Amino acid sequence: VTANFRAKKWGREAMVATISALVSEKLEGNACRIRIHINGHEAIALIDTGNELPTVMAQRFAELHGIKTHAITPVMADLAGTGVKRELTEGASIEIGVTTPISRTKSTVKLRACIFPTNRDDIIIGIKDVVRHFIPLTVELLLTAFGKDLWPPTMVAALASLAGDVFGISAMAP
Repeated sequence: VTANFRAKKWGREAMVATISALVSEKLEGNACRIRIHINGHEAIALIDTGNELPTVMAQRFAELHGIKTHAITPVMADLAGTGVKRELTEGASIEIGVTTPISRTKSTVKLRACIFPTNRDDIIIGIKDVVRHFIPLTVELLLTAFGKDLWPPTMVAALASLAGDVFGISAMAP
């Protein structure tokens, strides 16, 4: 996905999730990037399960699409694990639209994102928001990355359904 992203190959077939980040940060295609919509605008999201921070949206994306920002309580961010710290002082209320790759289920989530100075990704969705809002999407991405064609259709349907149940249970948790 990362190699296709850099080469600006935007076709649906080019945006297949990979899980090579489990192997090495140095490999091409080492991250899970997916196509989403932010406030109705097409965007590329990095699903970053190693990110403990709130979800962050690129400042350039907010400016390009006229997304209003507001002051927030400062949040310290480590820039991609480099040890370089940056204080984030702006945020935005956004709406993220996703379509799951197997069941083609469409969903919309409203959340708050910090504004982040990055030129690489439009938005980085951290683990907390993955767990709160995107469990079915994540399960289907994993099934896709590991070859859903290798799984019996009933198993894929059962896992996708289980993901929806887990999501529903987690939504009820305090």
